[in-house]
Amino acid sequence: LRNQYDALMVGIGTVLADDPLLNTRLENEDSRDPVRIIVDGQLLLPLDSQIVKTGHKQCTLVYTSHTADKSREAALKQKGIEVIRLDGSSDALDLEQLVDDLGRREIISVLVEGGAGLNASLLEQCLVDKVYWFIAPKMVGGVKAPGPIAGDGVPTMDEALVLHDMQVQQIGADILIEAYTRW
Repeated sequence: LRNQYDALMVGIGTVLADDPLLNTRLENEDSRDPVRIIVDGQLLLPLDSQIVKTGHKQCTLVYTSHTADKSREAALKQKGIEVIRLDGSSDALDLEQLVDDLGRREIISVLVEGGAGLNASLLEQCLVDKVYWFIAPKMVGGVKAPGPIAGDGVPTMDEALVLHDMQVQQIGADILIEAYTRW
């Protein structure tokens, strides 16, 4: 799936939790690693993370706030990471600005492997066209268990986002739901 997109986006929470490489994991000649996009309002991206260690090998864009530490930005730039400052607060960046910047760079398709916060922000700003939803056969439960979408949600079911043209398939033990949004 990653090989089909121009870029792969995650929030800083995913990076801190998983220390991912964010590549295709493919080793054939048809594979190409997407541009890596990290949404990180406070520039918390660890300098010893796999992303930073491979900053000179794979294009990486980190979007942050205007208030983020400038010395941290300089350290990331030395490692080959491009830092772009956006309007908004460190915990609520203007993601429409981010999308506009990607358009200027001719990055048209973005696969978001976000956590609940990034997913909610993108949905709240109506910036999602298509959804791939993987469901693992594991039940977590609990009041504090994280869901796939954070934020305030909607007050009534009438205001819920309805997905269209839905397809469902089983991939290994997981279920994949693929659908489109209409705003």
